[in-house]
Parts: sequence; C-alpha cells; structure tokens
Amino acid sequence: MVNDTQPAGYAYDNVLILGSLLRNCLLRSSFTARLVREHNLVAGEIAALGSSRPLTDMEAAQLSRLRQRDYQLGEVSTEADALEAAVRHEFGLGQVIEQDCGGDDEHPGRSWRVRTYGLDGRRPLHVVSAPSGDGARRRANTADTYRFWAERVVRLQPMSTVLIVTSSIHVPFQAADALRVLALPWLPDRGGRGLSGAPLRRHARLGDRVAVPPGDQRRSALDARSLPESGQQ
Repeated sequence: MVNDTQPAGYAYDNVLILGSLLRNCLLRSSFTARLVREHNLVAGEIAALGSSRPLTDMEAAQLSRLRQRDYQLGEVSTEADALEAAVRHEFGLGQVIEQDCGGDDEHPGRSWRVRTYGLDGRRPLHVVSAPSGDGARRRANTADTYRFWAERVVRLQPMSTVLIVTSSIHVPFQAADALRVLALPWLPDRGGRGLSGAPLRRHARLGDRVAVPPGDQRRSALDARSLPESGQQ
C-alpha cells in the first residue's frame, strides 16, 4: 500500500493533492501534473488542500534557494501559498477566476480561503486553505482539509471517485482519515446499527491513492533534489 506509484485507474471525479512542507508540496504537484500530461489522467476537478500554517525557517531557506535558481513562486508565507505556487508552476495556470474567503483574521486557524483556476480552459483547479476544527488551539489537519473541501468546495456526493496524491510514508493514516471523513458520512443508515449493517458499495469510492515515490525528486520539474528530506507530512 505504501509503495504504489501509479493509480489503479486514470479517470476520477476528483483528484486531491495534499499539503505538507514546501518540499512535499512541490513534489506532489509535479507528480500529479505528470499523471495528467504523460498518462492522460482524467479528473473532473483537481484540488490542492492546505492550511494557513506559516512556513518554518527550514522552508523559508528552501524557498530562498529556489528563487536564486529563478523559480517564479510568488509570495509564499503559508502551506496553502506553497501549494498554490507549486500547482501554478506545474500546471501552467493563469489568473485566479474565482476567490472566496472567510473566518476570523485574528485567529489564522479559523480563517479559510478558496481560489479557483481554470485548467485547460475547462476543468476547475481549486487551491484550498482550510480552517481548523479547533481553530483556537491548532492548525487545520488532514481530516479538517478533507471535511472543508467536501462540504464547501465540491459538495461531495455518494459514489464520487477520489484519487489522493500524497507521500508514501503518510498513505496509511491519510487514507484512514479519508475513509472516516469522506466515506463513512455517506452510509445510508447511521441509526446505530454499525458498519456491518450498511451496504458499503454506496460509500464514496476512496480506495485509490497514489504515493510520490522517494526517488521521484530526480524527475521533478523543480529539481527538488537540493532540498533536504523531511520527516513531516
């Protein structure tokens, strides 16, 4: 499960690129763009899911090195900014066509933002900065980003197909979060009977996920080989 580098199929209703530290945002965005360009991955919509977490000192140093190599990444101060810069670079995106935001500016964990770009002039690509489920005490986690995306950005429907792009080491817990947050709420009967009494075929289909392999940086369009490895998600 943690070594998959290609999805089971190449047509999905939704493709999610999960946020992380700067290095991983670059690699995951590059990997997804290659699936689209080289393997004809078909996605109704693509979304990059991040948060308002500020960049760490290490990420700021990485960003500085990338800019010295003439990468045009724009203003980057948060995880969501890093994702946005990465997908704009990898997919060749133009200007934002729609933006929505809200929350509490005094508490970054409670604020949110959704920017939408046009991909190939047809499909939307959303960059999401999700709020935390406990904004007073912590930043948004993976489950928070899934939930916000499903409820506000796309209104996920039963039987929707979702491909999740992440890094190998994080596949187990991020896949579990996806099943808990995105699939289980669509159980037709939540009246205390438990999972065994419900027809699981009516869940949103979330069995597919693809992990960026550790050696993928050798082929990254951003040449991320010069960036140090990170143990964070």
